[in-house]
Amino acid sequence: MEKKLSFEDGRELFVKKLCKLMDERNLSCQYLSSKIKKNDGYINRIINGKKDPSFEVLFDIAAALKIPVAELFK
Repeated sequence: MEKKLSFEDGRELFVKKLCKLMDERNLSCQYLSSKIKKNDGYINRIINGKKDPSFEVLFDIAAALKIPVAELFK
C-alpha cells in the first residue's frame, strides 16, 4: 500500500525541488519573486517555511519556471 503524503512532506518536497530548480537555473529568490509579481522576500519566506504558497502562486511559480505544477512535487 502506498504511503499517503502529509502536508509537511509535500511542503518539504516542494521546497527542495524549488531550491534545486532555482540553483540549476541560477535564479535568485528576488528574481523569482518579481517574476510572480510578489515582493522581494516572498520566495525566501516560502523556502524558510514562514509562508505557504497559495494554489494560485504554485501555478505562477510553475509558469515562471516553465514546468508543469506537478513537477514541483517530484
